[in-house]
Amino acid sequence: MDGDQPVIIPNAWGKRSTPSAFAAAENGALLVGSSARNHARANP
Repeated sequence: MDGDQPVIIPNAWGKRSTPSAFAAAENGALLVGSSARNHARANP
């Protein structure tokens, strides 16, 4: 909070939000957030 105003803290990539997503890549790697969303779009 900044006084009575909420403050959004950017994630490690500078984005203001992180998708709530989870995926497993073909090699077994676990993906979360934007990486998982992008993987799901490319590999439906």
